[in-house]
Amino acid sequence: DYESFFWVLAKSLKPGGSLFSSCPNENITPYNGYKWHWRHFVPSEMRAFAKQNGLEEVAAFSTTCGIYKNGKSCLFYPHQIRNDEPRELEAAGTMFFEFRKP
Repeated sequence: DYESFFWVLAKSLKPGGSLFSSCPNENITPYNGYKWHWRHFVPSEMRAFAKQNGLEEVAAFSTTCGIYKNGKSCLFYPHQIRNDEPRELEAAGTMFFEFRKP
């Protein structure tokens, strides 16, 4: 129940606290039954979860952290995640958000 999970995370924050989130972008990397994921999200869903739970968006960007073979994400390379080269949300497969509780 991802909506309840997000609610618990937001509720756990103190005023001024930050929630950092990463998830695959369904628009770029459609869910294909990958065993470590239950589903993928689109940017508007993540922003709606934050807004519904009283959080403000501080930052949002994306990065590529996998390789593709036959149209599927197959390998994950954490060393490819570079915070000095953020991309627009729709430019790469993994989204990163920072939300803050006012």
